[in-house]
Amino acid sequence: MRETEVQRTAPANFRISTLLAASLATKFKSAFKASLPAPGMENYTAVRRPVVRGYLAIAFLYYIGTGILLLFLDNARLNISMTPLRVSAVCLAGFLYIWNKGTKSLGRLEITAALISLHVLVNTAANDTIDFRPENFDGFELGIILFCATSPSFRVAITLTLATIACWLSIVLTHSPNLLATNTEGAVACRAACKRYPLAG
Repeated sequence: MRETEVQRTAPANFRISTLLAASLATKFKSAFKASLPAPGMENYTAVRRPVVRGYLAIAFLYYIGTGILLLFLDNARLNISMTPLRVSAVCLAGFLYIWNKGTKSLGRLEITAALISLHVLVNTAANDTIDFRPENFDGFELGIILFCATSPSFRVAITLTLATIACWLSIVLTHSPNLLATNTEGAVACRAACKRYPLAG
């Protein structure tokens, strides 16, 4: 697919994703700091543990389901590369789910969330590298939301967010540098318009 064709098929809302991500990151940081437990509250890990383990359970079931389904829907070239990654994601999610049973360590939850999220990111990046299509970029945007929602600490959330952005940029710069330039110009124009004509309320 030529670069001009890629630009025409990019989603219309993709140009403002940079603005939305920046706004969400700022709001998330403020909300997260406000919701942090006071020093000495030992129940914080107990609150975050079900979230992380639920994330692992969903990842486990997701990669089993999609792994089986996409064997029949994806092309052979994609399956050869992606099947080992899907299988390893299932194994990793299952191991981490058991490893975190009853844990009281926030550090262990952070390691767990980082490992499974990075594996999800690797799966997304590998799929988009092999089968490059602009409409697949939604996976990175959804990934940032997922990583921030399930991370047990702000440092894990911001690290995973930066890793996702860097991964997306590397793929776009490799396959279609002009697409990045086009959407950056659109984002700047949208920001200028928002400043000049702010939304009511």
